[in-house]
Amino acid sequence: MLSGNILTALVFTLLAPVLPDIAAHFGTGNGAFVAQMVMTMPGAGIIVGGIAGGLLVVRVGIRPALFGGLALFGVAGAAPLYIDAAPGLLVSRFVLGLAAATVQTALVTLITVAFDDNRRAKLIGYAGAIGYSAAIGSILASGALAEVGGWRAPAILYLLALPILAVALLCIGRIERPEPAGRDGARGTVRKLLPLWPSYLLIPPLYAANYMLAIQFPFLLAANGVASPAEKSWIMVWSSVMAVAGAASSGFVRKRFGQVRLFALLCLLLGTGEAVIGFSAAAPMSIAGAAIAGLAGGMVLPALINLVVGQASAELRSAAIGFVFSAAYVGQFLNPVLLEPLRSLLGIHGIFVAVGSLLAAIGVALFGYAAVRRG
Repeated sequence: MLSGNILTALVFTLLAPVLPDIAAHFGTGNGAFVAQMVMTMPGAGIIVGGIAGGLLVVRVGIRPALFGGLALFGVAGAAPLYIDAAPGLLVSRFVLGLAAATVQTALVTLITVAFDDNRRAKLIGYAGAIGYSAAIGSILASGALAEVGGWRAPAILYLLALPILAVALLCIGRIERPEPAGRDGARGTVRKLLPLWPSYLLIPPLYAANYMLAIQFPFLLAANGVASPAEKSWIMVWSSVMAVAGAASSGFVRKRFGQVRLFALLCLLLGTGEAVIGFSAAAPMSIAGAAIAGLAGGMVLPALINLVVGQASAELRSAAIGFVFSAAYVGQFLNPVLLEPLRSLLGIHGIFVAVGSLLAAIGVALFGYAAVRRG
């Protein structure tokens, strides 16, 4: 049940260190474009797969969707080992995103079936923490494998889905009672989820802000004079390290402070961290900002999943969870679209200060709202 975030982490981290080698393999003409699309296509697959996978779990049940998704993940992920043509490779990466979203949706749904509210929130947080840990480890493993076997070699780790499938085949029937297939069509399911759309509208902008660390932070470090990729990675890794702690603690924070104050805390921390990064001119301050923002960033996805799951009825939870993943990766795509015009206006430091200040203000306002409502 905790393995879904590991597989999703592998989608984006395994080939990232070898993108220059992929570009060189496909030539000087379009090699760079192919390499960039290798990283982009899984995100597009997750956007589509979150919706399709959620509806699939509603229609056929958790077990068939999970088993099919894991098998497809292994086959599509390992495609660089046996596909050489660029179009086939890009299609396989899109399919990998579809499979990852389906697996994630099925496994989070399984957690909601097996555990009650508080334990469910903790388990979803633990899954996020394991995913961030896997992201750190997989980047190191990818580099080591590529040194030995070239740019294709890291793709062998996508076959990790197959032993997970074997465990699922042995174990899942013992903890999940089979349910009849859903009778509503896709339109009926979406119609029943309409009351949750205010929550879904929250997801893309919050995720766009969270992806500041992954997408915009390297440019700020370059502006600060950090030219070495190794030095950049050592500064940026602190956000991932702290995200492990943030994700692991999100369930405890939610139980202690409640839903509204959890979102207030993560907005305040994320905003403070990004504002600190915006004001930084040297590595120590950049590291401090990355650590604060990373702690909050680890809470974001578990908090959003628990928010939606708490509002959805049991028969609609898988679709509701799948839509969370789709909305989150829409936010990832929105980050450069929304911030590029601002960057030309405010500069790279200015957008971190502006976005961070706005998030921190929202966090303070939410704390005030929670205090008034409690009173």
